[in-house]
Amino acid sequence: QGNLPMAIEYFHKNLKICEELNMTINIASANLNIGLLYIEQDNYEKAFGYLKNSETSFKSLNHKWGQIISLNLKFNL
Repeated sequence: QGNLPMAIEYFHKNLKICEELNMTINIASANLNIGLLYIEQDNYEKAFGYLKNSETSFKSLNHKWGQIISLNLKFNL
């Protein structure tokens, strides 16, 4: 719907819940999505941090595809 600030807010809420429940794959996905939304806002510094967190979470799960996506986005900022 084009409301990026609201989308970021909801993903942050999602991230907090996933962290409380220790849902690593969901933490990785939430960080990735937040990073993408910050890229859409041209806020590359914040995007980089969330993409780095995403990469770390995917790496801990040995989730190669997630690592590739996170790394690719991070290094193309």
